[in-house]
Amino acid sequence: YSPYAEYWVSEKVPLEVRARDDRYHPKEVVLGIQLAGKARAYLGSILTSAGGRIVDDFEGQKIRVVYDTNSSTFQWDIPDTVRVTEAYWFAWKSLHGETEVWLDARSDVPGQ
Repeated sequence: YSPYAEYWVSEKVPLEVRARDDRYHPKEVVLGIQLAGKARAYLGSILTSAGGRIVDDFEGQKIRVVYDTNSSTFQWDIPDTVRVTEAYWFAWKSLHGETEVWLDARSDVPGQ
């Protein structure tokens, strides 16, 4: 039993969020990256739909991300020049309002 189980599934956020984005659950886990004033979010559910492993290009940098659905954890191989942050969707979106969301071109996952 986890005392946080209800918190994780609830869409309720215990603080005011400036840039709410209801496309995804507010507590969706995100691996966020930043470089040269741009930001991109890799959401756990989208990575799961893509098979859990992706290779991407962000501002000329090769990004490798692995997401384990069972443990809700990320592993990555990302150049040191790229800033990496793990967060909930509501927090990442609030701090990076103009973030891109990585989408698997092979899926029908909604997003931008």
